[in-house]
Amino acid sequence: MDERKPWDVPVTEEGRDELIRMVADYQQPGDELELGQTLSRLAHVVKHVGSPDGQGAMVRSAQIGSEAVRVLREIDAPKALCRALRIAAVPFVTGIDCEALLAESLTLARQIGDLEEEGWTLFRMTRANGVDGVAVEDALRCFEACGSLSGKACCLVSMAIETQPHPLELLEEAARLYEQDGNEVEAGRARKIAEMLTP
Repeated sequence: MDERKPWDVPVTEEGRDELIRMVADYQQPGDELELGQTLSRLAHVVKHVGSPDGQGAMVRSAQIGSEAVRVLREIDAPKALCRALRIAAVPFVTGIDCEALLAESLTLARQIGDLEEEGWTLFRMTRANGVDGVAVEDALRCFEACGSLSGKACCLVSMAIETQPHPLELLEEAARLYEQDGNEVEAGRARKIAEMLTP
């Protein structure tokens, strides 16, 4: 079996199909952690590239994410469950209580003392859900405290887009951080956004 971890699989149609094969490989007793993590990544990828069966991307992502949460609740894997809850919080899908899922994810992140997971959940609470009292700066503080370059860069991009006039220097700093973290794709995206926002 391929030793590549689910979080290394790219957000592409080919990556989605690879994850579907990985899910099939982990359908044995004892593979619940691997299955849950792979389902979480698949839910994330499907949200961005679509489902192979033509079903709506958001609806299918929510279904897969809910299955990941179900699997991970059966074992002691709080970090994986924290991430799965966040991914399962797909907005605009009937029957999904985003705020409840994100609140549980945040509680878990704080219980296990994982500042990076806390930061990503706070970030989702601001962008996906607009939870009262949560700001991008809250997520940024977590990422700065734990040294997450991609997390900090993601916050800077969000802050640059949301602020008027757009502070383009934040996008350049985000691109630099993404490059430092080895993520050329997101670095290029940050620079493209800067071009689009340049007066």
